Amino acid sequence: MDGSCSDAKLLEQIRTVSRLKKRRTSPAGD
Repeated sequence: MDGSCSDAKLLEQIRTVSRLKKRRTSPAGD
């Protein structure tokens, strides 16, 4: 199993979650 590949997927998930959190925090989020 490639650790770097796993990290990349994890980073992508974290970015997606952060985006969702930001959208949830801001009332007018695009």
